[in-house]
Amino acid sequence: MMLYLLFLAAVVSSAAKCKLPLHQRLKRFLPHQPSVFQDFMLPMRDGVKLHTIALSPLLSSKKKWPTVIDRSPYGAFNTELLADLYLLFDFAAVSQDMRGCCQSEGNFTVWHADEQDGLDTVAWILKQPWSDGTVYQIGASADGIAAFEMARGHPASLAGQFIIFATAEARRTFYPGGTYRKNLIEKWLEGTVPKQAAEIIAHVKTEEGPSAWWDAVEIKGDQFKAIDWPTVHWAGWYDIFLHGHLYSYDGFQERSNSSGQHWLVVDPCGHCQDASRYFPHNLIAGRSILPVLMGIQLFQHNLTTSRVPEHVKHVTFYVMSTMDNTQHGNYWTSLDNWPTATMTPWYLQGDGSLSPTLPTAATTASSSYSYDPTDPTPSNGGNNLLMACGPLDQSAIEHRDDIVVSVIRLNDNSLAVPYNEYPSKFSWHCIFPDNVIIIFLDNIVSFP
Repeated sequence: MMLYLLFLAAVVSSAAKCKLPLHQRLKRFLPHQPSVFQDFMLPMRDGVKLHTIALSPLLSSKKKWPTVIDRSPYGAFNTELLADLYLLFDFAAVSQDMRGCCQSEGNFTVWHADEQDGLDTVAWILKQPWSDGTVYQIGASADGIAAFEMARGHPASLAGQFIIFATAEARRTFYPGGTYRKNLIEKWLEGTVPKQAAEIIAHVKTEEGPSAWWDAVEIKGDQFKAIDWPTVHWAGWYDIFLHGHLYSYDGFQERSNSSGQHWLVVDPCGHCQDASRYFPHNLIAGRSILPVLMGIQLFQHNLTTSRVPEHVKHVTFYVMSTMDNTQHGNYWTSLDNWPTATMTPWYLQGDGSLSPTLPTAATTASSSYSYDPTDPTPSNGGNNLLMACGPLDQSAIEHRDDIVVSVIRLNDNSLAVPYNEYPSKFSWHCIFPDNVIIIFLDNIVSFP
């Protein structure tokens, strides 16, 4: 339990400030010193130096170790601690501040330098006398994106990755449905690289459409084929990167050279820890220890179908429902593969409903809305970060002039689809008998 809580603290800790590394604080007080204890600036191929810490496990009888690496914009006393957890399992740990972040030189490149910087760091590890020639990578959030960037370079020594709440989609993260995600992007950049944020934001706004700038940091199509190591992916239903992480897992599992060697766990929350109180069953603060154990066993070469924790299959996810509904939800399920979707078209009807039946001339009507850019439709809940997130009540905004609602009758409840201006934001909600309207899926779709 203590290991899990430490892991959880590292995953959800705020990502704004760089602090004095834990290693420097404790070095003089440790009764035993690790044989490898390096805290230095590692030169990259272009001469920029990145703050790097390398540690070997205490009291180990080995002279060489497999290494777990975490590369992060958040500093050594934050998510980089995830690599240090593997010291408990006789791995060496390397943590590194990404370019332009915390104590590293250079400028933050919005992950454009992270493929090469990751490869350069791995090359340095392999030259060390304490390395056994095997490297693993862990990363949560921005660190997880750095892990996807490393995967683009497919280093031969990379033996596995544990990727948490991240994405290999770039443009869709910044421009979902072609719409600039202002709150997330600007607040995150201002909190993480405050001196560089204005310049980066200005450039991002010039990259609204598809371009080589986005292509350079994405994995898609045939690029997945080069992946030839196993992975564990940990995603969340209310996570900001949900679509990108599921898409990336599918590419790893179905299109890579290591197809069939990848594992996915989807919990309710992802980054959205505020939603944890809505999912109290079989969870600790909205989390499960399952993916943590899977990540450890993967790096120990013990994650096989016969030895996986709880005997779960390749796809494990939390079945969502309301807090008091344990009959139809609030439990885990595990499948061999991601469920195959059966698509059903639904058509807007003249009476404000949605139906699988095409409207006729007799039922045709129109709906309209009025959108005021000075009073934009407020976001309340959903897949957000740095603002309200999770399954929040939407009834306060349902009757705004810039909202149109269409309803599907489904048993005792209804599904509503509010949408507004061009480009439109579609949100699927569940309306309960007490008129509480809970958001459970939202997306932005642009119409020509």
